[in-house]
Amino acid sequence: MTASQSPTQAWSNALRTMNGQFKRKSLAFGSDLWAMSYWLRVA
Repeated sequence: MTASQSPTQAWSNALRTMNGQFKRKSLAFGSDLWAMSYWLRVA
């Protein structure tokens, strides 16, 4: 992380990286998690 980078940019970059790794590692688990969070929001 460079000093010129804003915390928001660093955070979104980290999230994007984590999200990409997560998707590659376990698509099925990710969709299960999404479905769970979706139903939790709807309930």
